[in-house]
Amino acid sequence: VKAVVPGRIRARVVATLAARDVLRAGPAACRARFDALLDHLEARAPEEGFWVGARLSVADVALFGQLQSFRTALTPRQARAVESRSRLRRWLDRVNADTRPAS
Repeated sequence: VKAVVPGRIRARVVATLAARDVLRAGPAACRARFDALLDHLEARAPEEGFWVGARLSVADVALFGQLQSFRTALTPRQARAVESRSRLRRWLDRVNADTRPAS
Protein backbone atom coordinates (compact mmCIF):
# COMPACT_ATOMS: atom_id res chain seq x y z
CA VAL A 1 0.00 0.00 0.00
CA LYS A 2 2.80 2.45 0.94
CA ALA A 3 4.42 1.92 -2.46
CA VAL A 4 1.22 2.52 -4.44
CA VAL A 5 -0.81 5.15 -2.60
CA PRO A 6 1.62 8.14 -2.76
CA GLY A 7 2.04 7.72 -6.51
CA ARG A 8 -1.71 7.57 -7.06
CA ILE A 9 -2.30 10.63 -4.90
CA ARG A 10 0.46 12.51 -6.72
CA ALA A 11 -1.02 11.58 -10.09
CA ARG A 12 -4.42 12.86 -9.01
CA VAL A 13 -2.92 16.13 -7.76
CA VAL A 14 -1.04 16.62 -11.03
CA ALA A 15 -4.24 15.98 -12.99
CA THR A 16 -6.07 18.55 -10.84
CA LEU A 17 -3.30 21.12 -11.35
CA ALA A 18 -3.41 20.54 -15.10
CA ALA A 19 -7.20 20.93 -15.10
CA ARG A 20 -6.86 24.23 -13.25
CA ASP A 21 -4.25 25.39 -15.78
CA VAL A 22 -1.56 25.70 -13.10
CA LEU A 23 0.86 23.70 -15.24
CA ARG A 24 0.40 25.75 -18.43
CA ALA A 25 4.09 26.72 -18.53
CA GLY A 26 5.15 23.21 -17.53
CA PRO A 27 6.25 21.49 -14.32
CA ALA A 28 9.62 23.27 -14.17
CA ALA A 29 7.97 26.70 -14.24
CA CYS A 30 5.48 25.58 -11.59
CA ARG A 31 8.35 24.43 -9.35
CA ALA A 32 10.19 27.72 -9.94
CA ARG A 33 7.07 29.72 -8.95
CA PHE A 34 6.69 27.59 -5.82
CA ASP A 35 10.32 28.18 -4.84
CA ALA A 36 10.01 31.92 -5.52
CA LEU A 37 6.90 32.09 -3.34
CA LEU A 38 8.69 30.27 -0.53
CA ASP A 39 11.62 32.69 -0.86
CA HIS A 40 9.17 35.60 -0.57
CA LEU A 41 7.53 34.10 2.52
CA GLU A 42 10.95 33.31 4.01
CA ALA A 43 11.96 36.97 3.66
CA ARG A 44 8.78 38.10 5.43
CA ALA A 45 8.45 35.36 8.05
CA PRO A 46 8.67 36.77 11.57
CA GLU A 47 11.87 36.04 13.50
CA GLU A 48 9.83 35.86 16.70
CA GLY A 49 6.16 35.67 17.53
CA PHE A 50 3.62 35.32 14.77
CA TRP A 51 2.75 36.90 11.46
CA VAL A 52 0.76 39.86 12.78
CA GLY A 53 2.21 40.21 16.27
CA ALA A 54 2.93 38.42 19.51
CA ARG A 55 -0.27 36.35 19.45
CA LEU A 56 -1.50 33.73 17.01
CA SER A 57 -3.81 35.28 14.40
CA VAL A 58 -6.08 34.21 11.57
CA ALA A 59 -3.23 35.01 9.15
CA ASP A 60 -0.97 32.52 10.93
CA VAL A 61 -3.59 29.78 10.88
CA ALA A 62 -4.40 30.34 7.19
CA LEU A 63 -0.76 30.29 6.07
CA PHE A 64 0.08 27.44 8.42
CA GLY A 65 -2.60 25.19 6.94
CA GLN A 66 -1.26 25.63 3.43
CA LEU A 67 2.45 25.34 4.23
CA GLN A 68 2.21 22.57 6.82
CA SER A 69 0.48 20.39 4.23
CA PHE A 70 3.75 20.38 2.26
CA ARG A 71 5.72 18.98 5.21
CA THR A 72 4.63 15.39 4.62
CA ALA A 73 6.09 12.27 3.04
CA LEU A 74 3.55 12.65 0.21
CA THR A 75 5.34 15.78 -1.02
CA PRO A 76 9.06 15.12 -0.48
CA ARG A 77 10.37 17.85 -2.81
CA GLN A 78 8.09 20.46 -1.29
CA ALA A 79 8.90 19.27 2.24
CA ARG A 80 12.62 19.72 1.56
CA ALA A 81 11.97 23.16 0.04
CA VAL A 82 10.02 24.33 3.11
CA GLU A 83 12.52 22.81 5.56
CA SER A 84 15.44 24.54 3.82
CA ARG A 85 14.03 27.96 4.73
CA SER A 86 14.98 28.43 8.38
CA ARG A 87 12.81 31.44 9.28
CA LEU A 88 9.75 29.88 7.68
CA ARG A 89 10.47 26.52 9.33
CA ARG A 90 10.86 28.10 12.78
CA TRP A 91 7.62 30.06 12.33
CA LEU A 92 5.77 26.88 11.28
CA ASP A 93 7.13 25.11 14.35
CA ARG A 94 5.96 27.97 16.61
CA VAL A 95 2.45 27.91 15.15
CA ASN A 96 2.34 24.12 15.36
CA ALA A 97 3.35 24.22 19.03
CA ASP A 98 0.83 26.96 19.80
CA THR A 99 -2.10 25.18 18.13
CA ARG A 100 -1.65 21.79 19.80
CA PRO A 101 -4.20 21.04 22.49
CA ALA A 102 -2.90 21.28 26.04
CA SER A 103 -2.26 17.87 27.58
